[in-house]
Amino acid sequence: MEQIYTIPVNEAFEASAEASKEGVHVCPFCRLYDKLEKDEVELILGASMMEPDTRIKTNQSGFCKTHLEKLFTMGKRLPLALILESHLEFMADEMKCGLFPAKSAAS
Repeated sequence: MEQIYTIPVNEAFEASAEASKEGVHVCPFCRLYDKLEKDEVELILGASMMEPDTRIKTNQSGFCKTHLEKLFTMGKRLPLALILESHLEFMADEMKCGLFPAKSAAS
């Protein structure tokens, strides 16, 4: 019996089987990963970015170069601007609190 959480897995394997029939090999795990990544990038640039809890989490963790580039290519400028503005403010506050000590004159 199919469960709600198995639907994406089944769809990935079915799509992979269909592609194989056409002579194209597509790994179902790669397909799952790509779909998850795309969905999460869309989610983070959607309404969830207006939630303070989400902004706090993204400020603390930041994004790697690869995923920051994916955020840029989505074309959603306002949510991305909010992410970057919030993260820069967070980093400035971190520097003021002494987490990043100032270089001494001897250095």
